[in-house]
Amino acid sequence: MTPLLVRFAPRSLWHFIWGSVLLSCLLSLLLSYLIHDRITWDYPLTAFVISLAVSTLVVSLIARLRDLERALAESSHGQAAAISDKDKAEAALHRSEARFRGFMDQGPTVAWMKDEIGRHVYINGVFARRFALDPEQSRGKTDAELFPPDVATQLRDHDRLVLSEGRSREFMEVVPGLDGRMQHWWSWKFPFVDDEGNQYVGGVAIDVTERRRIEAALQASEERLRLALDAAQLGIWDWNIQTNEVQWAGNVHTIFGVTPETFAGTYEAYLQLVHPQDLDRLLAAINRSIQGQDDYRIEHRILWPDGTLRWVACRGDVLRDDAGRPLRMLGTVADVTARKETEMRLAEREAHLRAILDHSPALIFLKDPAGRYLDVNRQFEQTFHLTKDHVIGRTDAELFAPAQAAAFQVNDRLVLDVKRPLRFEEVVAHPDGVRTSIVLKFPLLTPDRVPYAIGGIATDITERKRAEQALAVARDQAMEAARIKTEFLATMSHEIRTPLNGVLGMTELLLETSLTDEQRDFVGTARSCGRHLLALIEDILDYSTIEAGRVVLESRDVDVRSLAEGVLDQLAEGLGPKRLKLLWQVDSSVPPLLRGDPDRLRQVLENLLNNAVKFTAEGQVGLYLAVVHETEHAVLLRGEVTDTGIGIGPLGRQKLFQPFSQVDGSSSRNYYGGTGLGLAICKRLVTLMQGDIGVESDDRGSRFWFTVRLAKPSSST
Repeated sequence: MTPLLVRFAPRSLWHFIWGSVLLSCLLSLLLSYLIHDRITWDYPLTAFVISLAVSTLVVSLIARLRDLERALAESSHGQAAAISDKDKAEAALHRSEARFRGFMDQGPTVAWMKDEIGRHVYINGVFARRFALDPEQSRGKTDAELFPPDVATQLRDHDRLVLSEGRSREFMEVVPGLDGRMQHWWSWKFPFVDDEGNQYVGGVAIDVTERRRIEAALQASEERLRLALDAAQLGIWDWNIQTNEVQWAGNVHTIFGVTPETFAGTYEAYLQLVHPQDLDRLLAAINRSIQGQDDYRIEHRILWPDGTLRWVACRGDVLRDDAGRPLRMLGTVADVTARKETEMRLAEREAHLRAILDHSPALIFLKDPAGRYLDVNRQFEQTFHLTKDHVIGRTDAELFAPAQAAAFQVNDRLVLDVKRPLRFEEVVAHPDGVRTSIVLKFPLLTPDRVPYAIGGIATDITERKRAEQALAVARDQAMEAARIKTEFLATMSHEIRTPLNGVLGMTELLLETSLTDEQRDFVGTARSCGRHLLALIEDILDYSTIEAGRVVLESRDVDVRSLAEGVLDQLAEGLGPKRLKLLWQVDSSVPPLLRGDPDRLRQVLENLLNNAVKFTAEGQVGLYLAVVHETEHAVLLRGEVTDTGIGIGPLGRQKLFQPFSQVDGSSSRNYYGGTGLGLAICKRLVTLMQGDIGVESDDRGSRFWFTVRLAKPSSST
């Protein structure tokens, strides 16, 4: 009702009051009429007073309500404006937050926020994608629930450090990725406090794994470059031609023999190190390079501050502007002293070798695999009346007759095919006639055994061939004379031995007749002399047969023990008045039966034992036989004959085993007699039986030893 009164009240307050009073008087007149059936003025008067008072009160209230309405309207309008501003602010805040989240979720960094006990209160989309996490599900979880223990411990320690120090810090943290491989993250963590005093730690991180890999690769590359520069003794320089400044890097100070403190590093400082005799050549090379006439490539000498001479190799390129003007020159400098010294030694050796080759009497040449001459010596030029310049690069077909060139090429190809040196006898037509040469051709091979050249050394043997031909004729004549001599000796030995056997037989018969003691002594002496003469004839005949190569060893059963016993029994019978002990032993290693030539083995034993008895006046003579080596089919038998005789001196031992040679040719030595063929025959026989013979002797006696190879019965010789 009140809002309506207020709303519909007259615009003028006085109009409202008088209208209300008038209306009240009219109503009171009507009411008095209805009650009293007549009009009374006390009612209108009372109504006038009351209505005037009430109207005044109502008007006052209406005025107050209108004021209140205006105040409420103003208040409502202010609140609506405030609400509108708040909504706008909240909308702007939401838009800003959306932009921030979009920025954080789409940016390259991971971002997060944790409370003071390490629980995640926020992670951005990059964090969620990189570690396959749900932002809502990860909220409230700690690093221990999201990462391996060691990683979680590392992250938590860094968070606590930031909170305890109350300032931001940078860290390099290693966290496993989705594929399990460890990733390197650069993290920036910072503490902050909200309005309620709660502490938080926030952070952003960038994946620097690839950068770390690139940095490691770059560091390794730089290290390899440094090592390479050090190993190659290489320095790098950069010369600014405009300002004359030089920057040095690498092994420069070591190359120049200076220290960083003493070397100014300027262009002039470098020139001061150059050897005076090389300075003009160096400057000319630099100028030619700057002018674009030539590349900068030079080797020159430098002098260290202590006077040491070194060689360096310089290389460089000129950098120019668009107009072609030189701006900078970059290059390297390397210590090549060792190589230069090697080259000088090689040059010196090559000069020595060239001198040897050119002064050699042999023809020396070198060809490539295609047969083109690479080098020849002076003797080659003089022999064929050709100059080296004419020969080099040409083949045999271009220098010699076709048949001769073909023969050379066949031999060359054979050497290249077998890849080893071969010797040939080549007949070559020279300007002064046909000559014969022995040519040693050899291949030059790469480490893979691929021939890259063929060398040859030819020695003229024309005169030697003539001498050999003459020698061959003389040899044939000598062999014929030896054959005739052997036949003569064999014939004469037979002719002498036949009547001598008759004489010895007659002496045996004569000794069986009745003779006086004197006659018997004469006949015994004749028999002894005849036997000695027969032994000499047998030795000469045996040696002649051996020298003529007509001795053929037999292969029969050999009982070494029985053979040795028979030889010693025969020797004991001929001792005569000598009082000697004969000792012998056959080792158990000797098989009971072997295969060989028993007659020749007996002859060796008899000669050695007879010599021992001959030169031993008293004491003993011994024989020892043993096997020193054995195979499946044969044994090597060693025999030793020892005596206590006069011994043999060093010079005498050198004459042993030579035909017709005795240790001592003096009259006292002639007392023992002999032709000097016995040991020579033993030497030839043991050699035929694949053995050897030798002697050991001093003033207490001698020890002759020999070895022979005998087959086992189950095998044949």
